[in-house]
Amino acid sequence: MNRRAALLVDAEDRWIRRPSDLFGALLSLIGIVFILMFSVYASSTAVAVTTDVREATNDFLTTVFIMPINVLEGLLTFFAPLAVLIELTWTKRWRALSSSILAMALAAVLSNIIVWFLREYLPDAPVTNTLAVAIEGQAIVLLVPYMAIISALCTAAGTRGSLVSVRWTWPLLWIAVVLSILQGQQTLPGALSIVLLGTMVGQLVLFLLGTVPERANGLNLVRLLRRAGVDAAEIVRVDRSITIDDLIALRVTTSSPIGYLDRFGIAQLQEFINRAFDPMEIVEEDSKNESVIPEALVDPIAVYEDYQTFTVPRSETVSRNYVIIDSGGLAYHAAVLDGDRQLLSWLSSMWSRIRLRIQYRHSDASIHDTANQVTLMTLAAQQNGVVGPDLVGVASSDDSVVIATKLLRAPTLDAVPEEDLTDDVIDQLWMVLTTAHRSGLAHRNIHAGTILLDNGELIITNWHDGTIASSEISRRIDLGQGLLMMAGLVGTDRAIASFERMLGNEMLMTTAPVMQRSVMPHQTLATMSKKKTAELQEAITAKAPPTAESNAQVEFRRFSPKTAITVTIAVLAIYILLGSINFGEVWEALKQAQPVYLVIAFVAGSILTYFGAALHLKAYTPEKLPLAETATVQVAASIITLVVPAGIGPAALNLRYLNKKGVSTTLGLATVSLVQIAQLLTTIITLIVVALLTGEIGRLSLPSGSLIATIVGVILVIVALLLIKPLRAWLAAKIQPTFDQVWPRVVWLATRPKRILLGIVGSTLQSIGFIAAFGFALASFGYTLPIMTLALTFLISNTLGSIVPSPGGIGPVEAALTGGLAVAGIPYSIALSTALVYRLLTFWGRVPFGWFALRFLQRRDLV
Repeated sequence: MNRRAALLVDAEDRWIRRPSDLFGALLSLIGIVFILMFSVYASSTAVAVTTDVREATNDFLTTVFIMPINVLEGLLTFFAPLAVLIELTWTKRWRALSSSILAMALAAVLSNIIVWFLREYLPDAPVTNTLAVAIEGQAIVLLVPYMAIISALCTAAGTRGSLVSVRWTWPLLWIAVVLSILQGQQTLPGALSIVLLGTMVGQLVLFLLGTVPERANGLNLVRLLRRAGVDAAEIVRVDRSITIDDLIALRVTTSSPIGYLDRFGIAQLQEFINRAFDPMEIVEEDSKNESVIPEALVDPIAVYEDYQTFTVPRSETVSRNYVIIDSGGLAYHAAVLDGDRQLLSWLSSMWSRIRLRIQYRHSDASIHDTANQVTLMTLAAQQNGVVGPDLVGVASSDDSVVIATKLLRAPTLDAVPEEDLTDDVIDQLWMVLTTAHRSGLAHRNIHAGTILLDNGELIITNWHDGTIASSEISRRIDLGQGLLMMAGLVGTDRAIASFERMLGNEMLMTTAPVMQRSVMPHQTLATMSKKKTAELQEAITAKAPPTAESNAQVEFRRFSPKTAITVTIAVLAIYILLGSINFGEVWEALKQAQPVYLVIAFVAGSILTYFGAALHLKAYTPEKLPLAETATVQVAASIITLVVPAGIGPAALNLRYLNKKGVSTTLGLATVSLVQIAQLLTTIITLIVVALLTGEIGRLSLPSGSLIATIVGVILVIVALLLIKPLRAWLAAKIQPTFDQVWPRVVWLATRPKRILLGIVGSTLQSIGFIAAFGFALASFGYTLPIMTLALTFLISNTLGSIVPSPGGIGPVEAALTGGLAVAGIPYSIALSTALVYRLLTFWGRVPFGWFALRFLQRRDLV
């Protein structure tokens, strides 16, 4: 066996914070919440389960269990903690000892505080009744704090059964839990909750204080490198995230074999040697074969800085990166996967699976499975002619995996000056990807940090997230990621020109729909803002042939955080609204409503408004829009309003529809903005015309003092915005982008009076439809208002209610309409009923039609 002394410059991991501890504490907390919620909302079931358990143990068994439970309590409360602490002291695990003592103290304090708080301040609360339920008149103790203390101790003291005392304490704890439930000392929810509480405290303490890392370091790391086939002479950590002050230099001497050998054969050979020579001499030689001593003559910081000249491809899957120089002077890259960091990659992969409709990145829960995936993909890429760093070997221990490859002394693309990225270099990217795609391989994580430029040759590394039998979508994502990356490095024009030169315009058109930020690497997104990404997509759209149909936009995301937030707001709004309604009064009012007026209100609030909105959009769009198709889009918008604030849903769906019709995003935004502005102006003009025709303007009473004060305040704000220069500049900065977008459409529209008239007709139909629906909803209860008063009440109340950013205006709109009718003299119960009926007909009643319309449009690829 080859004995060698290697220089190791590494960061000293005295302790680490493991993400798994924080994740485990979160799971424990979720478990406690779930148990308590289930116990409260299914209290009868919880009581029935506890009763059944108690009935299953007759008086004889209960008497027999008295002695075991007393013995177990003694063992758990005194001897078990003492044994664990003694073993920690004996094995000199000082950090684990301090963590265990702190966890026990926190668990004791927290559990007793909870017991005291529930008894003193929430004695009759549902959760307290569940935890302290009485069965057959027997008072059951609320919680048993010592179980939390023992659970916290075992969690903080030992992992993976490393301590004998911990391995024995856990079974004793669960036996005590079962017996205490059978004897009626605590309930099943209370027992589970108190144990989970201790586990949560122990895991939080471990995360906050840190724990000794269970990973390959020092001698074990050198052994793994030799097993992977590298006879290392120098090993230097090159991660930029490490703390310089933690660097140490070690001289590691070992004679462990290079490569994988037959251990059984070695054992037989060792036995033969022991027989032939003096056993004492063999033992002495073995003690000299392996050693780890500090290297005082080497400055670890200086060595670390020298090795930063080596460029190592970065990957989120890899925990640590090392540069290795072997006995022959060859350079290698060792990527180390550590089990204590694998959870982050796995959670990221799971989140992608939940959030996205496709699986384009993958990470296993086990580092060994991940290592197999990395090795398989690297070998497959080499086998199919994709140039990359040659794989040297893979070696693993219980907690770490080392993947050794030859190190190419070449910079990554993000470190290459733009002038060195010639057209020939850019073109190579598409050649390499095409070679891989023809063999069924997809990389799925293309960014500038994974691509090397070695003497003019482009090399794609880090095939960690790749797949062998790739789908068409995965391969198109590769191209989209490469195009967005190149646009950030060399500019949009050069990137697109290179793509067309190598792959053609048709492939460019099919790649454009997958260029969505949700599937782009964050390294690329950090250099490409949303504005730049939109400019790239518009530049690609401009390259489309005039007769080409727009490609279908691929929908990757199942949901977004914004969607989750808006749905939550909608649920809260509905809950608040329903909680504030006196259903008795509403039901009495609804029984008096006339069905004929309700039908008329539904027709007016649906058909007229859909048709008017379609005319409005069609009038202000130069492109040809079929009226029936455009009206169907307005119907589909009815379901979008459930999850977005009022007014935004139809505008967003109209923009998506215009994009499908070949209208660029910028022009589409201008058109939608112009439609909304024109709708506001038309509404104001309609009010004035109605007032003049009906003569109501002369009979309008003087507004109340509060309303006058509000109007004066609004006027003062407008005057301040116009007169104060900083405020005027701020207002101009806010308005100017919208004005720049809308103005070209206004210029185009000014020369087409027929379209202006058509838009006015459409906007007027919308206003008439909603006002008519509101009026007939009121008339169904036997009340009417003058047309002018009705129009003013509706338009002002609906506008004020829509200002509040709730999904679909749920809650604020109903409150504003009710208040407006009440001010107009309508009884409050009738006003509330009218507002609810109006919203039922024009909002909730249209949702089913919107769902069918949206499905129809999606099948036709129109939105």
